Amino acid sequence: MKIMIEARLELHAGTLKQLVSKLLSLLAELRPSHHSLGEDEAGQLIGDPKGFVDSLTNRSPGPWLTGKFCSYDISLAGPKEIICFASLEVSSTLAEQFMVEMASLNPVFGSACVQDERIQRNRIAISLGSNNIESWVGRDTQKYIPGLYWLTLLPDALMKRNGMVFSATSWRRSHVSTLSLKLGSTCSASMRGQRIGGRRPPSRI
Repeated sequence: MKIMIEARLELHAGTLKQLVSKLLSLLAELRPSHHSLGEDEAGQLIGDPKGFVDSLTNRSPGPWLTGKFCSYDISLAGPKEIICFASLEVSSTLAEQFMVEMASLNPVFGSACVQDERIQRNRIAISLGSNNIESWVGRDTQKYIPGLYWLTLLPDALMKRNGMVFSATSWRRSHVSTLSLKLGSTCSASMRGQRIGGRRPPSRI
């Protein structure tokens, strides 16, 4: 069964080509096939993946990549981190595989969940008289850890900066359906310093 997943990845500045190259190497359901500069523009076929990657620059606004079951909105803001918003209509297994692939890029932080969870965790609404004000909060990794989501990429560096320490065994015990890998020497729940955790799968559609 397919589910609608929203993923948000924060990557180090200067890694745009590595990110797009990785996206273009994914399985067909996760792989973008067209590119444009925005959601409202007609997409152009990516006929030569290597040539397309080589043509990329780090200038704003960043490419918009789409496929049959996926879309990737890549936001560039000068020397700041790259933000990639992904929308995936895939199985929970493929969503987990996507996050594993993204972990190889050594992201600053990554999360994947259904829209309701993201809204509940990171969106606030305030009523001031007749005005309703909504805003995203809690996503600044320079100040704190955004949270633990259905699937989370949590680098050791970010945990240490925020005083978080927990073992691979406690990570597995405290979460249902945890994705646990042993790649490298850090611990059995890490990939190149990226802790990958999960809870129960999101609602199916």
